Amino acid sequence: MSQDPPAGPAPVTRGLLGFTILYGLYALGTLATSLIGWSVPGAVIGLVMLLAMLQTPWGAHIEQWVGGVGTILVGLLPFLLVPVAAGIVTEADALAAEWVGSAVTVMAGWFVAILVTTLVARWSLGRGRR
Repeated sequence: MSQDPPAGPAPVTRGLLGFTILYGLYALGTLATSLIGWSVPGAVIGLVMLLAMLQTPWGAHIEQWVGGVGTILVGLLPFLLVPVAAGIVTEADALAAEWVGSAVTVMAGWFVAILVTTLVARWSLGRGRR
C-alpha cells in the first residue's frame, strides 16, 4: 500500500516560499522608492512587481506559492489595520486642522480605487474569455 508522493513542495514549504516572495518584493519596492526618491510606498511598488511576475510564463507557479499566504494575510487584515486606526486617533488634532485636505484626499483615493478595480475587473473578465 504505497502512496504517491505529493505533487510540488509541501504546504509548509509553499507557505514559506510564498511569504519570502511577498516580503522580498516588499523589500525591493522599498529599496526602489528610497533610491528613486518617490513618495510611493514600497509595498505598492512591490505589488506592481508581483503583478508583472504573475503575467510571466511562471505566473501559475508564483500564484500557487503566494496564494495561500495571501489568503491568510487577507484574513488577518482587520488586525493589521489596528495600528493604523490607533495612529489616526492619536493624530486627531492634526486631522482636525487639515480636515479639508484630508477629506479631498480620502475622496480622491476612493475614486481611484473604484476606477482601478473596475478596469482590472474588465481586463480580467475579458482575458478569461480567450
